[in-house]
Amino acid sequence: MGGYFSRRRNAARAVARFRHPDYVRWIKAGQALKCCGEGLIDFCTDIIVRFHRSLVVQHGLAECPFPGNIKKVTKDGRSWKVNCACGVCDVWLRSIESQLATGQFSWKNSNVQEWPIHPWQLAKIFMGPGKDPGSYDPADTDTAGFLQLILNCGLFAGKLDGNKVQLVRTDRNNIMHSENLKVKSTDLTTYLDHMIDLLREPALQNFASAQSAIVEINKIRTMSLDVNLTEVRQLETSMWKEMIADQQATNKKDILKIVTSCKDLQNQLGSAYTKLKTDVDNLIVQVEDVTRKVDDVREDVTRKVDDVREDVTRKVDDVREEVTRKVDDVREDVTRKVDDVREDVTRKVDDVRGKKSSQGKWMM
Repeated sequence: MGGYFSRRRNAARAVARFRHPDYVRWIKAGQALKCCGEGLIDFCTDIIVRFHRSLVVQHGLAECPFPGNIKKVTKDGRSWKVNCACGVCDVWLRSIESQLATGQFSWKNSNVQEWPIHPWQLAKIFMGPGKDPGSYDPADTDTAGFLQLILNCGLFAGKLDGNKVQLVRTDRNNIMHSENLKVKSTDLTTYLDHMIDLLREPALQNFASAQSAIVEINKIRTMSLDVNLTEVRQLETSMWKEMIADQQATNKKDILKIVTSCKDLQNQLGSAYTKLKTDVDNLIVQVEDVTRKVDDVREDVTRKVDDVREDVTRKVDDVREEVTRKVDDVREDVTRKVDDVREDVTRKVDDVRGKKSSQGKWMM
């Protein structure tokens, strides 16, 4: 019985939370982020594909047969090098390395051997860690990935207003890391305005996906929302996991910063320092992975909401047609009966009139 009542209480809390306007706005903000990312897909893909084609022309199109790996170097004015017998991978790396505008490379996001074959393997290098190296489809990239790509890769320099991109990225972090899963009305308006402002950049005017995203984001302003409670709970759980992991990563970074600044302490800690640094690096990757999974859950919820909305619309249309048909049938039946009654009354009136006429003649 305890489990039953516990589930009832949890369900009641979920219902109450979902009825809270700020929580609904948080869901809307997440949906808008998804739309914004979809609006950037074609633009980002176009630039990366053209860059990839230029490298193919320079270095050739041949998949490397060797399992090369990338390591950090500090000689010959270079920072990275591919240990590969083919000699081609390292040439590709030099071209990629020259395009870093800000941030850091995430080499583990991509598969070196597939650089000449799949353009999107190059794009993921400029995103935060945690992206799937086996993914070749831009549609698998979340909104955060597109924003990181635009900010970090020099190929995008000057094409979009960097301040607008940074605003949307900051908004995205505020939404994803919201402690209470709530967004105020004024904040939602600001978030949506920032996204639309970015998608209205001149460089995006010729991309249909960006224009469609603007329409969808504007719809979100006034749309009603109906999400299955189970899906909402899944989304909440994923969000909390991300926030906990993010806080853990922040705490470890702070500790590592203190230890790194003190060489004597590093020497005293020895292997413990190395382990701590490794843990921090691994945790950062895990946080990015959780972030990606949260975005996947949000996309899944959005898709299911759309499916439910379409199903309800279809059923309403079916009911409307059925009601209309029945009303027409009733109308026809009533009309027929009225006509029958009218004919019957007319006939009886004629009969009465005929009898009176006959009686008058007889009396005469």
